[in-house]
Amino acid sequence: MRHRARKVSTPTRPGPQGALTKPLLSSAVLARRTKSSEQLISADMQNHSTNTKLSYSVEIIPICKDDVVCLPAKVARAMSNISQIAVCHRVGNQIYLIDPVTLTLGDISSNVYWRSPFNSLANIPQATEFIVLDIEPTCHPPKTAKGGRFLLADAQVAPIGGSMNSDTIFHTRTHLGAVLKPGDTVLGYMLASSNYNNDDFAAMRQDRIPEVVLVRKTYPNRRKKSKQRQWKLKSIVKDIGGDTLEGADGIGLGREKAEPKQKYRGAGAAEQAKAEADYEMFLRDLEEDEELRAGVNLFKAQQAEKQRDEDAMTESEFDEDDEFPEINVNDLLDEMDNLAIDEDGDVQVEDEE
Repeated sequence: MRHRARKVSTPTRPGPQGALTKPLLSSAVLARRTKSSEQLISADMQNHSTNTKLSYSVEIIPICKDDVVCLPAKVARAMSNISQIAVCHRVGNQIYLIDPVTLTLGDISSNVYWRSPFNSLANIPQATEFIVLDIEPTCHPPKTAKGGRFLLADAQVAPIGGSMNSDTIFHTRTHLGAVLKPGDTVLGYMLASSNYNNDDFAAMRQDRIPEVVLVRKTYPNRRKKSKQRQWKLKSIVKDIGGDTLEGADGIGLGREKAEPKQKYRGAGAAEQAKAEADYEMFLRDLEEDEELRAGVNLFKAQQAEKQRDEDAMTESEFDEDDEFPEINVNDLLDEMDNLAIDEDGDVQVEDEE
């Protein structure tokens, strides 16, 4: 949306493998590779015109933020000998990685990746939630990276729930020392006790594989809150489960909860629930990651001002020490699509159909 793709894109609808539209974003925005083909349908030799069919194939690098990866040995050596076990801390026109044990940073461009492609070792749905028992910097002064965003620290964590004993404690090194403190909850991966179908991981020496890799701080208190968000996003997809844009009265699959009359049934209900859960995770990523939020246009929700007053009245119901990052209403954009200027120069708001 930030790059105005909705203004020039073809009609978009959700499909089984994602949204179907003409590829518009360049490699400066997205790490991907494209292929195109042209097929001649018919030709008019008298008018010197042809009817052709253009097909595009866009393949995005299958690595997401907070995924843990196992780099091929030759790729790791080419990246200043970074550890093969790394965490993806950002995705843009490149894949940005960090070694959680040494704070070594690295990035992989699309050209480099497709020469030696690899998949993520584990992703967020496979993560385990831990509670931080103790954490302290590895040295003084502490070792930092990215302007203090990452800080190398030694941590003691214990998994929450699950089948493991509650007294199991893991000692690990993490790059999240700047945001974690004792008592916090954090998502991580238990690599030592997991089996992965990955040749590069199987070839690694066991003493080079950390038991636990921490990737993201969580906010369990705020997850329990039922308030609506003060902001919203715009989507290219406009309809739910349809093939056209005409007569659409809702936002697309996964962009917003469908109305009861639009709810799927049977297998479609499970697909809709998964899409809504994925989109909710994306919204939480925007709330928690200021760097990711900087590349997205956030718009004021209709009830933003009213909700802000209600939140002020109920703020005492939640933990005051909760450091959940809030999005300031003053930083949100006003919707401009429904604004029109009449003959007198006054701004009029058009009603949405």
